[in-house]
Amino acid sequence: MEIINFKAVPAYVWLVVGPLVLYPVFKAIYNVYFHPLRKYPGPLINKLSIIPHLWSVFKGKQSYELLKLHSKYGHVVRYGPNELSFSSARAWKDIYGPRAGHQTFTKGTWYDGLSIYAAQDVRSIITERDPTKHAGMSRLYGGAFSRSFLNEMEPMIIDYIDRFVAYVGAKTADGGVVDLTFGYSSMTFDIIGDLAFGQDFGAIGMETPHKFIRELNESLGFTSFAEAVKRFPLLDPLARLFFRSKVDQLEDIARKGGDFALEVMKKRIAEQDTTTRKDFLTKVLAQRADSKVQISEMELAAQSWDFIGAGTETTASVMTSTTYYLLRDKELLAKVTAEIRAAFPNTAAITNAATEELELLHRVCLEGLRLPTGAPPILPRLVPRGGDTVDGHFLPGGTPVTIAPMVAALHPANFKDPLEFRPDRWLGKDGDILEASQPFSLGPRGCAGKHVAWMELRVTLAKMLWTFDLELENPNQDWLGKDFDNLPQYALWVRPKLNVKARLAKH
Repeated sequence: MEIINFKAVPAYVWLVVGPLVLYPVFKAIYNVYFHPLRKYPGPLINKLSIIPHLWSVFKGKQSYELLKLHSKYGHVVRYGPNELSFSSARAWKDIYGPRAGHQTFTKGTWYDGLSIYAAQDVRSIITERDPTKHAGMSRLYGGAFSRSFLNEMEPMIIDYIDRFVAYVGAKTADGGVVDLTFGYSSMTFDIIGDLAFGQDFGAIGMETPHKFIRELNESLGFTSFAEAVKRFPLLDPLARLFFRSKVDQLEDIARKGGDFALEVMKKRIAEQDTTTRKDFLTKVLAQRADSKVQISEMELAAQSWDFIGAGTETTASVMTSTTYYLLRDKELLAKVTAEIRAAFPNTAAITNAATEELELLHRVCLEGLRLPTGAPPILPRLVPRGGDTVDGHFLPGGTPVTIAPMVAALHPANFKDPLEFRPDRWLGKDGDILEASQPFSLGPRGCAGKHVAWMELRVTLAKMLWTFDLELENPNQDWLGKDFDNLPQYALWVRPKLNVKARLAKH
């Protein structure tokens, strides 16, 4: 065996190779012993590199991996060299809520790849990171998410819900089953699609997912790739070199969805002067026609694309999961069904305002929102310049911080028996830290469409339970799977099927 004579290696080689060898060593030492976040707990490998976390993103296990870390290390975890994840109720308020005398924690770079439009730097009210620009968008779409606008839209929304209930009845009339995972997704898409684009897409009753839904869900892999590229710019050329077909496929899927949204938006703009239907864009398009607002067709399409992305699968996930847990607990199912049937003489009497008065149904919905649903896996923010405190910890400016909604809602320090579906915990008598569950986030960047989501959730469950006696086709179905295997999360939860039998109730 020949021994290398290091003395014979030319000096210029050491000048090139030396830094390449020594930099990772010095960087590792710095990250562990000298980094401003060195005192925060987390796995050693995560302190050295963000790659382990990005790998969990690609596997669709981002929330689950963070939950494991928080269960081991507590309410604050260093999940990357520069990143911290929190899980306490106090952190929710500090990061996302308004605080007098404190600067805003702006959205992180994760939102740059959240959709095909954001990746092209065409922003929406969801993906815009600049607080000033976001405030302008909020004023532009002002009123579209208000309670008064929701009241105007209620007849249209309830019409879609009634269509869905009729669809369930037709599917199960001869003893068959209906897949509520697919069904709820179709219904929420039709509702948000009408609000976002002013037209009926007709997804309810289709035997296969609507083109828009399919492309939206398939594009989620693109968001994971876009996030990784933002962290490692060299990954883009490397991925295109070694995995060109896969990268091209991801981009093609995302682009098709964006093109479809733009096509539909052009149709909506053309109909502006001839339609009397109201939607999220009514006010904006009227101002645009009078040249008061300078906004392109692509920018309008980006807004509506993100409205559908934020309001379709998320709400459908909560409905599906809540239905599953209700049908698993026959005693609870009997109680909430009795409450609903006692409150209404017929389904026509079931309205948004009326369902708000049903206390048990409200608690059932709160618990359904707490358990794993379609909330984003993380909600990254940046600590403002000069630094600020989060849950009592002073952090340097620019530090990426986040709360994973699923993690905070399932952390055993926040909720006793967190995986149990127990609506009575919302009576506040069990010592649970109820404010740790924030499925719509908090503050000025919280979910603008939460009033629509609440209405859909309450009214749909009320009409379903008033109309049908429901039961699971498979009473032993494992909804989450071992280690949350049924819960692959990129930006949304792609749920398993929920086949349900439905018999018309006798009143």
